Amino acid sequence: PQEAPAGSSPRPGPGRRFLWRSDARGSLVEATEGLAETIGASPVGRSWDDLLAGPVEAEPQVAAALAEALVQRQTFRAVPVRWRIAGTRIAVAVDLSGAPRLGAGRAFAGFSGFGVIHPERVVPATDRPEAPEPKPPRPSLRERAAAVIAVGRQPSGDPAAPPRPVPDAALRPDRSPALPRVEPGT
Repeated sequence: PQEAPAGSSPRPGPGRRFLWRSDARGSLVEATEGLAETIGASPVGRSWDDLLAGPVEAEPQVAAALAEALVQRQTFRAVPVRWRIAGTRIAVAVDLSGAPRLGAGRAFAGFSGFGVIHPERVVPATDRPEAPEPKPPRPSLRERAAAVIAVGRQPSGDPAAPPRPVPDAALRPDRSPALPRVEPGT
């Protein structure tokens, strides 16, 4: 095999692939090891909104197109972004691809996708603060309905057991409050 002439740069490799998956709310629920190893932090639990406002950088029109594809639940391919490496002021080039995933009853269940990390393309990160820690996800309609149904029930102490109904006696006062007697004509 021929050696590369002195002073020439090596050919870039194929990149490092990773898989990712998000839920219907837009939060990453899975990302394979390659991403966390490269960026120094796991993005699992963070929403795409948080990521695009923080460590994932792109040209404004590219970021807008990616955000729109996520909102409109559309497939996107090889979207070029820069992912900030945790605790540094540098970012690595990543190409993101994803497609909507359907669950039971063909309901939208999130996205599945992959990324290609280009470790040979490291650039200074834009001068913006990293997004704060993610907020806890907002409860789904089903979770909120379960909370409403659980009103008036006592916890059993076992998180796996359903709540016990509150006894009727606990809901009624022991006796009626004494009301002043009102005489007619007074």
